[in-house]
Amino acid sequence: MKKPIASLVLFSGLAAVSAQAVTLTFSDDFNSSIAAYSVASTFANANTSGLVTALTSPSANLNLNTQFNDINGNPAGASVRVAVVNSGWTIDPAAVSGINSLNISVENSTTGGVLALAVIQGGQAFYSQPNLSMSVAGTVSDANILPAEFLKLDGTSGAPDLSVSGGIITLGFIVGRGTTSDGAKNFNYTFDNLSITADVTAVPEPSAFAALAGLGALGLATLRRRRRA
Repeated sequence: MKKPIASLVLFSGLAAVSAQAVTLTFSDDFNSSIAAYSVASTFANANTSGLVTALTSPSANLNLNTQFNDINGNPAGASVRVAVVNSGWTIDPAAVSGINSLNISVENSTTGGVLALAVIQGGQAFYSQPNLSMSVAGTVSDANILPAEFLKLDGTSGAPDLSVSGGIITLGFIVGRGTTSDGAKNFNYTFDNLSITADVTAVPEPSAFAALAGLGALGLATLRRRRRA
């Protein structure tokens, strides 16, 4: 009966290390270069013309400036969305056994517009729902964002594939703004302490299984010696 018991212990150990919850964290206080940041994608509806964007870093913050023309005001109005990403904030879902959920938090010192998590995958930009209001200055955040809670940047249905079969994603945020009066628009958004986390299920390296298997074999050998004795 000792061999089956040892085998059960081994199999139990393998199950215990087969997967574990891990949180991947990407954060920036913008105290250094913003060279890794770029406007990855933009959307402007038919009532908008001349959208121009710029990223700068005044006073250890990230500033996004958007300028456009509202060419068909009330009641239709202009609507724009701008996706900003960090080229170094990437995840390969296959390498982490898929992404379970995502979270975002950022300090906004200006008012107006909305913010959401941005995911770029295969050249397509997606943003999370619901949008976070920036009607007052302060921290905006959204937690436990699931794959089904995304739209394409143009607002149509679509979501990134965060499963093991999905391609590499790049993370960031989108800023959206709508207007209902004709004329030129110029909006600035200033951010600090951006944090994006991903909740994943990581599988240990093969060496972990090899080490555990070795311990199991050692245990079986010990049991055999005791039995002979």
